[in-house]
Amino acid sequence: MADPTRFSPLTAVETESTRKTMRDGLADPMFREFHAVWAQRCDGDVPARKFDILPTDFSTRVLPHLLIVDVSRNPLRFLWRLTGTIADSIHGRNLTGVFVDEMPLGSMREMLLADFEVLVATGESQFAELLFTNADGRNRRYEVMRLPMLGVGDSTTIDHILVMARDA
Repeated sequence: MADPTRFSPLTAVETESTRKTMRDGLADPMFREFHAVWAQRCDGDVPARKFDILPTDFSTRVLPHLLIVDVSRNPLRFLWRLTGTIADSIHGRNLTGVFVDEMPLGSMREMLLADFEVLVATGESQFAELLFTNADGRNRRYEVMRLPMLGVGDSTTIDHILVMARDA
């Protein structure tokens, strides 16, 4: 499996996403805390499992920024399993229970799908700055860190994506 701290290039259009490195993200104390909780539960190059990380592992300043994405296959789809209140305000709606491919965000939806597909295929973490118009019609600019998580048992398959999003 790929190094979980290495940056995976995003496939987004440059006007919608600024490519950054994990080093950029780890310079920020909130992203550093988010990443540290996940990294402490990794086993070398093997990503953490979803059930190894509990909401209580994060400080109250990080929790509202968290999202968990479930990965289903055949066909490959991504479901927002859990979204924090800050993440919901960025998007202008609660995304919990919504499939990414059903989001009415046009190019943003396509970019998310492509980015998630890369993360699932490579197991490499991602950090980026995103620009888009949310469900309320407001232009938003935010930073996002995405970390792969394995499923239950002895699975080596990325079944979840742990995400932290915050206004840039």
